[in-house]
Amino acid sequence: AVDIDLRLVRAWVMAIGDHNAEALEIAQGVLRDPAMSQQRRFVAGRTAFSAAAYGDRLGLIQPILADWLMSRPDLSTSIEDPVQAMAYANGLAFIALHAGDTQRVRQLIGQMPSNVDKDSLRLPVAHRLTIVGLSHLWDADASRAEAALRPALIKAERVAGRRGMVASMYATVVAAALLER
Repeated sequence: AVDIDLRLVRAWVMAIGDHNAEALEIAQGVLRDPAMSQQRRFVAGRTAFSAAAYGDRLGLIQPILADWLMSRPDLSTSIEDPVQAMAYANGLAFIALHAGDTQRVRQLIGQMPSNVDKDSLRLPVAHRLTIVGLSHLWDADASRAEAALRPALIKAERVAGRRGMVASMYATVVAAALLER
């Protein structure tokens, strides 16, 4: 059991880096095992989704998300780990965004706790803000997208530099907003 948990932690670390293919393989192995606990399937699904997205294997995302949602069918279900709770809500918001339901995106994002330790949740918070910005772009409201992300972009550049992961996430949406205006 501990070995599986360590493998999942290792895969999660590799998912958004150069070893995303290996992370995806580890996570999919856990997902294929019917004896896995719901908690491990949840972590494996999140890891597989991230690895597939980072590795530009977009065709895998929908089936991974469908399986992931089966392991946690209701947002009101208690998810104790704040990272997992935010990752789950972000995943649901991402699905809503791709369905064009931008109101649902903002509703889901609004349900997430705002009084979290943002340093320990830097990436889930960054994904949350990025999804919000994308929802405004989807609604053809470039000004609102820029307003939602520009202050966060400035802060992210100050904290981790212009080429930091979070700053890059924000910058892409801000650039798209400026292009649209």
